[in-house]
Amino acid sequence: MRDRQIFINLALTLASVFFAFVLVEIMLRIVPLGMVESTSADRGYFSKFDPELGWVPIPNVRRYHSDHDFSVLVEQNSLGLRAPEEIRTARGNGDFRALVLGDSYVWGYGAGQADIFTNKGVHGRQDLELINMGVSGYGTDQALLLYRKSGHEFDVDAVVLVFTTYNDLANNLESNAYGYDKPYFTLDGELILHDGHVRDSTVRRWWTGFLTHSRAATVVNNGILNLRWLISRSIDDEEALAEARDQVRTPQPLREKDIKGLNLTAALIAQLRDEVEANGAQFQVVFVPFKPHVLAQQALDHPLVTPLGERLAARGVKFTSPYDIFLERAKAGERLFNLEDNHFNAAGHKLFGEFVAGQLPAR
Repeated sequence: MRDRQIFINLALTLASVFFAFVLVEIMLRIVPLGMVESTSADRGYFSKFDPELGWVPIPNVRRYHSDHDFSVLVEQNSLGLRAPEEIRTARGNGDFRALVLGDSYVWGYGAGQADIFTNKGVHGRQDLELINMGVSGYGTDQALLLYRKSGHEFDVDAVVLVFTTYNDLANNLESNAYGYDKPYFTLDGELILHDGHVRDSTVRRWWTGFLTHSRAATVVNNGILNLRWLISRSIDDEEALAEARDQVRTPQPLREKDIKGLNLTAALIAQLRDEVEANGAQFQVVFVPFKPHVLAQQALDHPLVTPLGERLAARGVKFTSPYDIFLERAKAGERLFNLEDNHFNAAGHKLFGEFVAGQLPAR
């Protein structure tokens, strides 16, 4: 009898939760689209599983992306790029064309379509076409593999890798990022690819589909993500420099993980450079200014920029950084980043885009 009562209570509880969920779903359907059909889960919402890359952008997407201080419309074209639909692999005019690889800083986390630095109206050069091939969450390893898979098909004059010391070195060392399996390389005299562990998850596939169609599920998912973000912000432990968080990073001796990440990353970038140049295009790296140091008006960028730059220089890889320009604008009182994360706001995208455009010659 007792077991039966427990079963009845459980069934009633589940039924109550279900009907409450349905009621919330109905109510949210009445709310304007942009307020609820949105998420900060950019990888699960705008990307899908891929056995070679871990995840790739979903083509033909038009959804809202929201986080702590923004809500913006994201549109991905038939190629899965946050770029105009008319972008094609073949050259369409006489503009200087550059393919831009990178992570969420290129993809445009928190940025509206018209504000991303790859747009002509933002970077300001009408004779320059920047093709946005950024994928949120990618490390240098995935950028290299993406170039091999489809990036090389674009007829371009140059390839620009946008690199951030905020997490790119750490990502390159991991087989899993943000809860998703990803391919990775090890360095043993040569780069060795490891991708046999990359498998799709039935639960994640179901949940991603649920997020796509349920606004109530999106609200719950955003709550979980925000809670995880708050918890991670409260942790203050000793980390390698390659595990940079949103804090000023004082110079300190490099740990084993830092050195391993630097050597691997330099090898990955050099390999990407070699493959780009084999296809007849120029190559360069542009560093993303480290927001905590810009806001704190530190004279130097993240401490790993210098040792990575030394390794890139030794391999003959060209690299540049707009850190000094960002620092100068910040000292003048200009806000260049989102309030609650390290990504560019519209002003930051414009400044970064102008810098990138200034590094590329006319055709």
